[in-house]
Amino acid sequence: MAADLSYIINIAERTEPDTASPDGAILAGRIRGEWARRNASGASRKQTWDPAHILTLLFDPPGPDWAQQIESLFSAWETDRHAHGPDLSDLVTIGLTRFGVDPESVYAQGAAIAAILGETENPMEFHNPVHHRKVLFHGLRLIEENNRLFANDPRAILAPEETALAMAAICIHDLMHDGKGNGHGKSYVPGRLEQQAFDRARPWLHAAGLDTEDLLDIESLILSTEVTPIGDPAAPAARMRSAYEFHFQGGLVCELTGKLTRLQGRRDLARIGMLIHVADIANSAGVSPAMSRHETALFMRECGIADSGTDPLPAFLTGVGAAIDQFEPARLLYEPSRKMILKTIEARKS
Repeated sequence: MAADLSYIINIAERTEPDTASPDGAILAGRIRGEWARRNASGASRKQTWDPAHILTLLFDPPGPDWAQQIESLFSAWETDRHAHGPDLSDLVTIGLTRFGVDPESVYAQGAAIAAILGETENPMEFHNPVHHRKVLFHGLRLIEENNRLFANDPRAILAPEETALAMAAICIHDLMHDGKGNGHGKSYVPGRLEQQAFDRARPWLHAAGLDTEDLLDIESLILSTEVTPIGDPAAPAARMRSAYEFHFQGGLVCELTGKLTRLQGRRDLARIGMLIHVADIANSAGVSPAMSRHETALFMRECGIADSGTDPLPAFLTGVGAAIDQFEPARLLYEPSRKMILKTIEARKS
């Protein structure tokens, strides 16, 4: 995979006014910096990770120490993501190769650009480039399990271009997150952060060759990741889950509004949306009790509620986390860990 970064920069800055905004300038600088690094004499990056080990974690059935190995990898990323790979570009390359995406296609180019954007510096405790890596890691695991589980049903497996669009959406779904959430009560603005993330990335994805329909798909997938208000059936992620239930589990006719209406008539998009949503929450709800506590602590520090005396984890696990039980590939992958997490939480309450 070798996106022509100079060409994409030129096209975007000539045709996309949004690249001149302050945020656009930051992202342009990120892409220019990556272009310079790749073209610098002798600048080949030293590989700091074992490909065989990463491929085992991604694509083999979980072993008895799987959770501990995941915790170790993600901890290294949090300690110094620049020193420890694989980064988003590495993970996207693995995904493109594993799932047969043509490296010269616009889908591969779009995923490649999204991976570069997704590593843009962000000081947030939780919603930062390491979060993008974690979600893509779980996303690749879920694509593998989905395609294995439904190997005899061509309609259920993700096509190569769908895989690339899913990876692109994951890489940018929290791009330049400000840590403020989407508000509460009367101040709640549905999809504020998710829409901003997509709008920032859109010029670069378009310049990479993705067409309007592809971009609308990515936009709806990103908007579907918003889980707030937690417990509210009107939350975008809850509405996406209702579309999944309608298409795959005999649920009632799904009435969606706004940009999520694409999910109503799109069985394929509802499946991808569910997969991305589960990947987004898997690290908090499906690895281990320690990981769930750690992710919750990061989130609470980011929100400024670490000392509030509240514990959002139980409600999250039984509400939002139930998507893991609903999505069969995720249930098969994470059910043993999820049972342990829920049992631990119950024990702490008693």
